[in-house]
Amino acid sequence: MSMQSDRWVVVHRAGNMPEAMVLRSLLQSEGIPVLGGEAAETLPGVEFNEEEICTLEGRAEDARAVIESYLVRGKDEGGEKESEPRE
Repeated sequence: MSMQSDRWVVVHRAGNMPEAMVLRSLLQSEGIPVLGGEAAETLPGVEFNEEEICTLEGRAEDARAVIESYLVRGKDEGGEKESEPRE
């Protein structure tokens, strides 16, 4: 694993804290490491807000795909998601 893929990056900004918690759990269930909210506060020099979904740079593309699939599924089922994927 290269140093670049060990860097934490923001892959999405959720519309609210409950949605962020759901998305983090979803990514974790897919084996994608996540960081955000209270967990981010434990790393010195790392600042994220609670609605930001973060993963390792090497897994960012996978994380974005999982989030996008979840958001599309929610819209297809008549639910409205408040957030947009971050590019």
